[in-house]
Amino acid sequence: MTEEDIVAVEERYGFSLPEDYKDFLLKYNGGKPKCRKFTTKDGRVISRLMYFLPLIHKEVLCLAVAFLIFTKENELPSNLIPIGEDPIKNFVCISVAGKIITFSAML
Repeated sequence: MTEEDIVAVEERYGFSLPEDYKDFLLKYNGGKPKCRKFTTKDGRVISRLMYFLPLIHKEVLCLAVAFLIFTKENELPSNLIPIGEDPIKNFVCISVAGKIITFSAML
């Protein structure tokens, strides 16, 4: 994974990822978190993140392909980027429009 890979995906799909998430991708390009449980910022939703999607990958579902599939089919708004999946295959997404919330990886 390189910075050029990230820029290419951002330019191709028309979004900009937060800088701290780019750093995470450069370091790990997906993976399984040590701490899988998370709570939304408003404290109302508690879920689990089974794994982070890699930005690009030829053999498994990746962030770029998931974004393309689900925004083209209007299943996700274009400002939501799927970054992982929960235990029942729902996407965990980040928003790339509006206020950017700091991301901290727990791998």
